[in-house]
Amino acid sequence: MPSEQPLTEPELTTRDVFLQVDRRLTLIEDDLRTLDEKWEQRSIASDQKIDKRFGSLDQKIDDRFDAADQKTDERFNAAEQKIDERTDQLRQEMNTGFKTLDRKIDDRFNAAD
Repeated sequence: MPSEQPLTEPELTTRDVFLQVDRRLTLIEDDLRTLDEKWEQRSIASDQKIDKRFGSLDQKIDDRFDAADQKTDERFNAAEQKIDERTDQLRQEMNTGFKTLDRKIDDRFNAAD
């Protein structure tokens, strides 16, 4: 039998080592890009959900304020109408009182003449 020579692994050159490091870094960068894209998509989806929730909350708040404003306006208008009616009533009473007073004064001046 021929003499067996031990199998030796081929020696790696510096270039081979750099190529392996470069390949591994490229894979890591690709993984990070994919992770970043997934994170961005989730972030956008989360932002959209939050915006939708706040939009609906804003609408509810606006609706409540509108309802409160409408009630306030109705109450204010009713109070204003009552004030106007009472003011008209007082004017009529005052005018009637002045007319009566004017007649009495006129009657006294006529009686005095």
